[in-house]
Amino acid sequence: MWLPDHANDLAHLVGVGRGADLVLYCWILISLIVALNLHIVARSNLRLITELARYIALSEPRPPCGMSPRHPAGRTFDAGAPPGER
Repeated sequence: MWLPDHANDLAHLVGVGRGADLVLYCWILISLIVALNLHIVARSNLRLITELARYIALSEPRPPCGMSPRHPAGRTFDAGAPPGER
């Protein structure tokens, strides 16, 4: 520690026994704040990615894999047409 006397004085002022303990407590508190901030940012990014994926999925619809919107002969399939005209 660079200034142990100042750290001890500040620790006694705050109510902690030693300056090294005060430094440790401050480090733990700052680490928890940083971890909470990272968690909030990660949740925000996940929400944004979900919204973007939903927008892309709804704006560019595609048929499921293996399904074709057209009949194999190249004509569109009309379920309401008589059997001979399909």
